[in-house]
Amino acid sequence: MPVLAEDCIGIDKIMAEWLKDDSGNIYETDKEIEITIFPNPTENQLIIKSKEHDLLSIQIFDIRGKELFNKSNINQKEFYLQTKDFQLDNGNYKFKIITKNSSKFIPVVIEK
Repeated sequence: MPVLAEDCIGIDKIMAEWLKDDSGNIYETDKEIEITIFPNPTENQLIIKSKEHDLLSIQIFDIRGKELFNKSNINQKEFYLQTKDFQLDNGNYKFKIITKNSSKFIPVVIEK
């Protein structure tokens, strides 16, 4: 049975919309952008998906804030990440996901 994004931990939303202030200036506030990382917790593979905008980069940090992984120029809505490629130990990590209009930290648990 396939794992569905709606059934996984790690769904994060940001709200944004275009607004015009009293001076006529147009600016962007948050609108709904859904970023999903699943399965979470994981053993081997993570799937990182953005519902609307292409993923630009992904960074992984340990609990001390040390950067362990950095992938840029992704330019697609879905990215597959093998945990064996960069040898993450069991534990808690923060993934920084950057799209054109947002950046967001999402907690991820590795359990091998």
